[in-house]
Amino acid sequence: MNFRVRSAEGGYRWFVSCSEPVRAADGTLLYWIGVNLDIEELKQAEFYLAEGQRLAHTGSWAFSPAGFEYWSSELFQIHGLDPRGKAPTKEEYLALVHPEDQEFVEQQIQEMLTPHRAFDFTKRIVRPDGQIRSVRCVGVPATQAGAFQKFVGTGMDVTEQEQLTQELQRREAYLAEAQRLSHTGSLGWKPDTGEIVWSDETYRIFEYDRSVEPTLDSVVQRVHPQDRADFQKVIDGASQGAPDFEHTYRLLLPDGGVKHVHAKARSLQDASGNREFVGAVTDITEQVRAEAVIRKQEAELREVVDTIPAIVWSALPDGTNSYVNSRYVEYCGLPPEQIAGSGWHAVAHPDDLERHKAKWFACVANGEPHENEVRFRRADGQYRWHLDRGVPLRDEDGNVVKWYGVITDIEDRKRAEDKIREQETELRQMLDFAPQLIWVYGPNRERLYVNRIALDYLGLTLEEWRQTQAPGAFIHPDDREREPAILPVPSPAVLLASWNCDCAEAMEVIVGFWLVTTRCATTTDKSCVGTFHVPISKTGSGLRKGCSRKTSPSAKKSTGPRCSKR
Repeated sequence: MNFRVRSAEGGYRWFVSCSEPVRAADGTLLYWIGVNLDIEELKQAEFYLAEGQRLAHTGSWAFSPAGFEYWSSELFQIHGLDPRGKAPTKEEYLALVHPEDQEFVEQQIQEMLTPHRAFDFTKRIVRPDGQIRSVRCVGVPATQAGAFQKFVGTGMDVTEQEQLTQELQRREAYLAEAQRLSHTGSLGWKPDTGEIVWSDETYRIFEYDRSVEPTLDSVVQRVHPQDRADFQKVIDGASQGAPDFEHTYRLLLPDGGVKHVHAKARSLQDASGNREFVGAVTDITEQVRAEAVIRKQEAELREVVDTIPAIVWSALPDGTNSYVNSRYVEYCGLPPEQIAGSGWHAVAHPDDLERHKAKWFACVANGEPHENEVRFRRADGQYRWHLDRGVPLRDEDGNVVKWYGVITDIEDRKRAEDKIREQETELRQMLDFAPQLIWVYGPNRERLYVNRIALDYLGLTLEEWRQTQAPGAFIHPDDREREPAILPVPSPAVLLASWNCDCAEAMEVIVGFWLVTTRCATTTDKSCVGTFHVPISKTGSGLRKGCSRKTSPSAKKSTGPRCSKR
C-alpha cells in the first residue's frame, strides 16, 4: 500500500507499507509485523518521468507475443484514449492505426516477433475524434538470462516533425524547379580541400552527368580556352583569401556549343576558420544573345525585354502607361491597348488603387524613384501582392523623358510574413504559459518583457513591472548583492570560476536548477534573456536555493557549503 505520512515539520512524504501476519502453531493470529519504506524519491522520479514524456510527446510500452502488457499515460494521450484504461489488445491497437497503414504495421509486428529484432518505423493513427497523427515506434527486445521475454519501447508523436519534413521536401522541390526555370544553379566550394558541391541545375548548365564528382579540373575543361586565363585569376584570388567573387565567362561544350554563364559567390567561415564559398551560377546565354539583338534596336526596345521573367512597364513623363511586356498581358488577361494610359487601374485591387495612385503620381511630380506594394488581379480573378518599382530616365538636362519599372510577385513573401507574425504571437503565448519565470531586458537594463507566470508570481501587471525602476526590487534582501551577477550574464568561464564547486557540480546546478541564458554574445546584441527554471509547486522557495558564492580565494579549501545537485 502506498500512502503519504506527515513529518514533525508538517511536510508529507510517500511511503510503501508491507506487512505479514504472525500466527501460532495452531494458526491463531498473534500479531502483524510490517515495514514502511520511504519512496518519496521514487514518486518524484515517476512524476519527472511522466512529465518528461508529456513534454516530449513520448509514451512507453511493453509488448509480448500475447499483446501489450503496459502503456504509459502519455501513450494513451497520444492515441486520444483515457489513461485510466487498460493497454489495448493487438486487435484493438491495429484498429487505431490508419487504414492505409494497418497492413504495414501488422507486417512489422510479425517480422519483429519472429527473429526478435529491434525496430523503428513511423505510422499514422486515427484518434477517436477523427484526428490523424503520425507516431514513431521504436522497440528493442528485453531478455532475461539470454532468453527473450518481451519488447519494450517508445511511441513518439512526430506529427509536427512529419509536417515539417514534408514542407521541407516541398520547398526543395520548389527551389529545384525555380532553378530549372531560371537556369540558375547553386554551388559550394571549399578552397582548402577542393571539395565542390553542385545542384542539379548546375550539372545541367555544365552538361555533366550527375554521377560525375565536380572538381576544379572538370570546370576548367568546360571553360572556353579564351576565357581560361581570367577564370584562373578569379580562382587564385578566391583561394588566396578574397571574400567573394563574381565573373562572367563562356563554356565550350563537347558538341561545340557555347554557353555564357555568370557566377557569383560569397565566402563563409566557420568557428574553426574553414572557408567555403557559397553562390550561384546562371546560364545567361539567352540574355547575352538578346542583348546583342537589342543593341541594334531603338532605346525603348533596349530597356524592355520580353524574355525577362518579370512584369516590365514604361510610362510617359506624366505617369500614364505607354508599354507593358507580354508577361503582364498574360498575367492580367487584358490586351496591351486596354492597359495603356490608365487602363491598368482596372486590375488593381479597389482597396489599394487610390493609395497606389497617390504614391505613384507623387513620385511623378518630384521625379523620385517609385516603390510600392499593391495587389493586382490575375487572369483567373485572384488578387496577388506585387512590389512595383519604377525609376525615371532623364536627358542630359535632368528632365524626365520616360519611366521604366518592374513588378515582382511577392505573394509568397507576404504570406510568409503573415505566418511569421502568427508564429510570433504563438511564441508569446507559449512563453506566457511556460512553467518558468522568463524576462527580457534591453542593453541598458530597461525592462522589456516578462511572461505571465512571472507576473502572476510577482502579483504585477506588465506595465507595473516595467515601471519598477528600483534595482533588486524583487530580490530577497539577503541576495541583492548577487543581483548584478545575474544581469548581464557573465561568460561560462567567469560563471564557473565564481562558484565554490567543481565543474561537473556547477554545470549540474546551472542546467538543472538555475538556467540563465543570454543573447549578449556581442556588444551589438539588443537584449538579454533570462530564464529561471523552478518547479511550479516550489516557486516561492526554489528561487532562493542553489549554490553559495565564494567569498575569498581561500574558500576553495574551506569545508563550507557546496553546490547542491539537482
